[in-house]
Amino acid sequence: SGQNRAIEFESMVLAGGAQFVGMRPSLTQNTTATVLGVDTNDVAYRSSTGDIFVNNVIVATVATWTAGDKICVIYRPALGTAELFKNGASVYTATGLSGDYTPACQGGNSNTSSIRVSTAWSYTLPGDVLWWR
Repeated sequence: SGQNRAIEFESMVLAGGAQFVGMRPSLTQNTTATVLGVDTNDVAYRSSTGDIFVNNVIVATVATWTAGDKICVIYRPALGTAELFKNGASVYTATGLSGDYTPACQGGNSNTSSIRVSTAWSYTLPGDVLWWR
């Protein structure tokens, strides 16, 4: 906690619906089978529409993404921001966040949809940011 953290997700196969990547408060357990982005304080980026969700509100619509794209989240707790990237380019910065967060992802509606955490940052990581481990 307190450290600037980054994680990168890679969409491997996208079939049967949308994928979501982002983060949610560390102590939140999604027990209601809702998608990432609709729980209190969730931050999520949806593949099929490019919608950005913060606190169950669509706050922006940016570029969509698909298989092969790499989506990164950089959380800066001191600033209260979560910056979302698609293939190395910033697409949105959520503000007003606080507390500990855990990276999260959710696959589509099909058993052929998959997403993984990248094993190495594909683009230059800012000097003030560490890998989420």
